[in-house]
Amino acid sequence: MSKFTTKGGASLFVVIFTTLVLTIISVGFTQLMLRNQDETQVSDLSQRAYNSALAGVEDAKRALVAYAKGDPKAASAIDNHSQECSSVSQALTGDDPSAYKETQVGNSDDNQAYTCVKITMQTDDYEGSVASDTPNVVPLEGTDKFNTITVSWFTASDAGATSDTANFYDPGAGLTTLPTVSEWQNANPAEDGDTNPGGTPPPILRVQYIPYGGDAEDLDSSSITKSAHTLFLYPYDTGTPTVTPSTLSFALDVRKNKDGKPMPTNCANSYSANLDGICEAKIAIPGDKAKGYLQITPLYNSTSFTVTLSKGANPVQFNGVEPIVDSTGRAADLFRRVSARVRVGGVSLPYPQASLNTSGNLCKNFSLKSATNEFDAGNPVCSPVSSDDD
Repeated sequence: MSKFTTKGGASLFVVIFTTLVLTIISVGFTQLMLRNQDETQVSDLSQRAYNSALAGVEDAKRALVAYAKGDPKAASAIDNHSQECSSVSQALTGDDPSAYKETQVGNSDDNQAYTCVKITMQTDDYEGSVASDTPNVVPLEGTDKFNTITVSWFTASDAGATSDTANFYDPGAGLTTLPTVSEWQNANPAEDGDTNPGGTPPPILRVQYIPYGGDAEDLDSSSITKSAHTLFLYPYDTGTPTVTPSTLSFALDVRKNKDGKPMPTNCANSYSANLDGICEAKIAIPGDKAKGYLQITPLYNSTSFTVTLSKGANPVQFNGVEPIVDSTGRAADLFRRVSARVRVGGVSLPYPQASLNTSGNLCKNFSLKSATNEFDAGNPVCSPVSSDDD
């Protein structure tokens, strides 16, 4: 009898232990499912709240376009209430700010809205990015007159660097010749020849200052104040984000100076210490200006860049050139906030447009005739050749 009882007790213990193990597994699996379900729901709400915030940014763009076109509702809202959550609603509808409510996004069943959108018209700088050999026009309109333009460019992300130390192309004895694209991009490879931790070197930057207003023929004139001016900024590794001389001048235009060469620009060799870009150039413009244009074209590599304005030692803010939109979106009880820089070009400060832009050879025929009926437009004789074949 004792033996039978011992066997029965052991079996009961096994059943209880197995039941406990299965219960623990079931509870753990259930908790894991619930946790994954909560994470999925939160992720979905987060994305929907982000989309709602982006909708607020898009409405802010509409308000800025209306503002640039002189709409009185938009002018009143942005000039007087840009830092209030109701600024965009006022600009688009003219609603009383005291009656402002969040703006629904999508279907009513989605429970989405943007709750607050603010617009900052005056910004400390202008940020952008531009592909290699591609011109980018930056409108220069300040809250006050300015006489110095500072350009910073090239970050670790631009270089594709895995090391904090940047690479540079060494021009050797001077700047009399320029390397090929391949030579430039593969400067200072790692010792094993397989990788380039510092990434590609910063590009030469072609910067052109274009005065605002005046006649088109003045841009190529000898007038120091009316003509356009161009500099080529050649990056050098010196360890400090300054240039030599400390402030360059667009009056040193290489196109108008037969001895002109690319301007050596000192660049820092550490990416982490120079988040706006390892290269920096301060360039004086002829006279004090309130408006103008800066065309930036990188050679050899693409780059991001930052432009700031100043009058002497005093910084000057950009006025309405690249407004910052601060938008908060909601989905159910989850909120997301985004900050976006937006550009409304071609309205208050029209961009100069090129009638022709080419990266290849361009051929032009010029003929002098005594009468207009002597021109033969149907018999072109132009045969373009590259400069190497001249």
